[in-house]
Amino acid sequence: LHYMVKVNGTSHLFLRQSILGKYDRLKKKINGLRKIRNRIVHHNGFINPGEINNFADNNEDFKGIRFFVNMIYIEKKGCDEIFELVEDVCEFIREIEE
Repeated sequence: LHYMVKVNGTSHLFLRQSILGKYDRLKKKINGLRKIRNRIVHHNGFINPGEINNFADNNEDFKGIRFFVNMIYIEKKGCDEIFELVEDVCEFIREIEE
């Protein structure tokens, strides 16, 4: 997404606030999901007690993902939220292509 918006930065995309708003929202969600993914992959999902509040506070976009000390729990609702994010990204890409 970043590449698509920045490459076309001088085109009509930067004049369309609706696209920039969607870009910022999607970028925030993707970065949040990336942090969760990195914690699962690189740290086996372990979260130190001192970090638990940081993860919980920054997880407003994924209500179905819960953080506990040494565990990340993804509910069915969390899976649905991730699938919705993928659909939103695909829709955004289609909108940029137009």
